[in-house]
Amino acid sequence: MASVVPLCSAFAAQDTGSTRQALRLLYLAGKRTADNSEKEVTENHVRGAKEELDQSKVIEGMQKLTTQGHAVLISLASHAAKGETPVRTRDPIRHPLHQKNFQLILLIHSMIPHRNFSVTSPSMPRD
Repeated sequence: MASVVPLCSAFAAQDTGSTRQALRLLYLAGKRTADNSEKEVTENHVRGAKEELDQSKVIEGMQKLTTQGHAVLISLASHAAKGETPVRTRDPIRHPLHQKNFQLILLIHSMIPHRNFSVTSPSMPRD
């Protein structure tokens, strides 16, 4: 247990420097320990908690993307899957997935749960 508090602090310092994040990591590590019916929090629990926290941040960020953001993400993922990275800025826009399958992108986008989501047209100012 003595080594997990500094590890939580180090992970938090590398990311945001937030004490709250360090406490969140320690809490999640403790939850993992309890879920496994173990008695002591280990560095492996902290590392697992960090992975869980990092993954939830990525998912939350993806959920907040606009339709256009999802289109770019899908296009970049397509390029990456084909080994076509790094990608120039104009390449995703010209990619056939973006041009020919925008309806598919909209369908996928409509299936993703969103928080605080709104769509604006280019002529409408964003808040």
